Amino acid sequence: MGMNRGVLLWLISSIAHFVLQFFVWSIHPGNVVRHSEVPAGSIFIRGLWKVLSFPILAIFNSNMASKYFESLLVLNSAIWGLAIALLLGMYHARKSTG
Repeated sequence: MGMNRGVLLWLISSIAHFVLQFFVWSIHPGNVVRHSEVPAGSIFIRGLWKVLSFPILAIFNSNMASKYFESLLVLNSAIWGLAIALLLGMYHARKSTG
């Protein structure tokens, strides 16, 4: 996989993760949606938020995460994008050689 292709894959993966992560955060119970309006799938949303917010937002305490929330979301998405790009790059390299 070429360098430009890898960077493009990282960028697309990071943006997709950021959009999904922000959407899940926005409907996460207690953030924007009041607890009385939480849909029946709130357990799914809470679980999805835990997965998407890992690793960066899981490391920091709530005060730090609140203060630097937007920056941490971007950093977290960049890490996810890098991991996805590396995994897909390794898959592509393995598939093209074997």
